[in-house]
This record gives sequence, C-alpha cells and structure tokens, in this order.
Amino acid sequence: MSKEHEDLKNQLSQSEIISDLDKFKKISHTALAELYRKTGDLKAAHDETDAVLKIDPGYADAHYNMAVIYGDAGAYDLAIE
Repeated sequence: MSKEHEDLKNQLSQSEIISDLDKFKKISHTALAELYRKTGDLKAAHDETDAVLKIDPGYADAHYNMAVIYGDAGAYDLAIE
C-alpha cells in the first residue's frame, strides 16, 4: 500500500472519529438541555440547545426543543419562528 493510500485511510478514520464525537456531543447537549429545561433553568437549556445547533444546524430535535424552551419562557413569537 502506498504512503498516500495509507494517509487517506488515516484521514478517513480520523473523520469517522470526529463524526462519532459530534453525534455524541449532539446527544449529550440535547439531554442536558432537556434536564435544564425541566428544572426551570431556561438560560442553560437555551445555551445547550444552541451548542447542538452549532454542531448540526439542521437537527430537527434541537429546533423543536428550542421552540419548547421559548414557549416555556413565554416568548411565543420566537417559539413559532
């Protein structure tokens, strides 16, 4: 196997690890956000959900959770955006 081929395989492996870490971060931030929301710490819930959206801006669960957080805060105009 050529050095270039080995380098590409290593890059692919590293990319897979990063992807797995992003999935784990997304899940852990989402779970933390829900716990903060349920305990009434809406600022922390918002911050955790915002962290999820920075990792994956298209993550539907995070958008839904953000709407629930805004609803709980009485910011209904933001909740429906």
